[in-house]
Amino acid sequence: MIFHIWNGSSPRYMGDSLKLEGIIPPIATPFTKSGEIDFEALKEEARFLANTGVSGLVVGGSGGEGYAMSAHELREATSAVKSTVRKIRGDGFPVLAGVIRNSTREAIEYASAAKEGGADGLQMTPFPVYLYRPYIEDLVEGFREVGATVGLPIVIYNVVPTNKISARDFRKMSSVEQVVAIKHSGIDIHALGDVILEVGDRFTILSALDDMLLPSFVLGVKGAICGASMMLPDMCVEMFRLYRQGRVEECVPIHWKIFRVVRATMHRGPNDIFPDMIGRIKFAITAQGRYVGYMRAPMSLPGDEARAEILAALKASGRPTDPALEQDSQQIV
Repeated sequence: MIFHIWNGSSPRYMGDSLKLEGIIPPIATPFTKSGEIDFEALKEEARFLANTGVSGLVVGGSGGEGYAMSAHELREATSAVKSTVRKIRGDGFPVLAGVIRNSTREAIEYASAAKEGGADGLQMTPFPVYLYRPYIEDLVEGFREVGATVGLPIVIYNVVPTNKISARDFRKMSSVEQVVAIKHSGIDIHALGDVILEVGDRFTILSALDDMLLPSFVLGVKGAICGASMMLPDMCVEMFRLYRQGRVEECVPIHWKIFRVVRATMHRGPNDIFPDMIGRIKFAITAQGRYVGYMRAPMSLPGDEARAEILAALKASGRPTDPALEQDSQQIV
């Protein structure tokens, strides 16, 4: 699906075209031990990911700890990533910015900062993300106001447990011109099927079902924005490429390698999500030789038992890890 960036005025769409298809990883935000963004490490990770064949990046998503960033930090991180990947992949490589806020006003503030940083689009959760749930009509108007004010395409990141948008309610969201795609999360492939059936004709559907990416491709999603692609971008890219070529049997072994790592880092099933999931993902990335720093307090990196489990999963999936970690997993941060 090709859509065009709209500036909020008539004609409805204008600007350069932007394509959301393929593997689009959220990028981990490296923090120093004192909690500041390590911009050099961020740019190095952006360079690595851009060279793996991914189709875009998301700055400040949930995997990038965007919920813990200020609007200024989101702008600066977006700018750093955008300027880095432009040199490698050109202007057509999309960089989205995460907006994970509790009100329309906050969403506009962060979305505006992301636009100033050069974001090509927004990955935005339903708001609020904390506890309460608005009427769907009010949420639709909130997204409409963000879109009209900021003028960037919006991918709805449908992940908030207390504020999930149903497949039927996405029909109501269809009237918001700036909402162009849905990132389906929540470890529920049945709900993904409902969304595709209900609004697949209106929105680009992207998968965030990390352990079910291959089945998601079969159902017809156009790509994925997910934690698995943060850790294993080359595997995800290869599996998507093979699937698009009709070589499904060759996808299956890759699927199981990804599945194994997801089970050690993200969740063991729908009702067993690791509370330290982002820390586990960061450790899995760093264990493969890509330094992505500390977590922002109060969150922290996983302990010895989890680290050993992650290293075992990476090794079983054929991923090279730092040999020193076999003896002492605490040697990394």
